[in-house]
Amino acid sequence: MSNWKQVRLEVIEPPKAQTPTEELVADLLSIVTVFAGRLDGSRAKKVRSCVANALKDCLKAEEADGTDRENDQTPP
Repeated sequence: MSNWKQVRLEVIEPPKAQTPTEELVADLLSIVTVFAGRLDGSRAKKVRSCVANALKDCLKAEEADGTDRENDQTPP
């Protein structure tokens, strides 16, 4: 227990003792997880933009052809 600036902190479950290797693996996994999340987040905007542009291009092509490719049953 610790009293600091009128705040009481109780540790209900003490942290599990880890070997240095386990601690290093946990730290590296945390770092990789953070960077993967950031990378996915930055790529997600680009992917959404590409999908939106492709959809617009398809709609423009359908309007120009006067066809509806969604109901087209012929193989590509």
